[in-house]
Amino acid sequence: MASLSRRGFLRTGLTGAAGIALAPGIIKAASLTPQDNIIYRTLGKTGMKVPVVSFGVMRSDNSALCKAAYEKGISKMLKEADRYASEGQIYGMHVYIENAINYAAKAGIDISGELPKFMPAYEKGLEGALQEAEMHESKGFLGMSYQYIHRAGNYAAMLGKNIDEILRSLPWYEIWAMTNVHMKLR
Repeated sequence: MASLSRRGFLRTGLTGAAGIALAPGIIKAASLTPQDNIIYRTLGKTGMKVPVVSFGVMRSDNSALCKAAYEKGISKMLKEADRYASEGQIYGMHVYIENAINYAAKAGIDISGELPKFMPAYEKGLEGALQEAEMHESKGFLGMSYQYIHRAGNYAAMLGKNIDEILRSLPWYEIWAMTNVHMKLR
């Protein structure tokens, strides 16, 4: 039989003592069903019961909960878009509206009734973007003119208009059409 060192004796003794001290809790935990040891709480004002340890609702399979979260987020995005529109910041408004449209499509939520109120701002944005493009074109800043033409294209699409037809009607279109920047658009 191997001799037991003082350190080994202490280690073995402390391990045994810890086992005896923890045994009642281990035995009780083993006898519990999974439902007994999961703590549920009400999630905000939804009335839904969710486990305390659940990564929030990230892994929720409750479609009503997910749809409610999407609706609340989309509502906030549209409010921010409205704020940007009222301040004349059409590009910021457009970013929020695009995100709201994308999230609404994912969640199967129809927001088409919310969009008409933004059309006057899109008209204003289209006009402003084309003026900026013309100003940068006249100064020879082709890259900047492209940025504003691209922006005008986004606004025109939201208005259901064809950007190519709009551009062809502009007096500076012929000059712009001959540049390398224009060729990169195609």
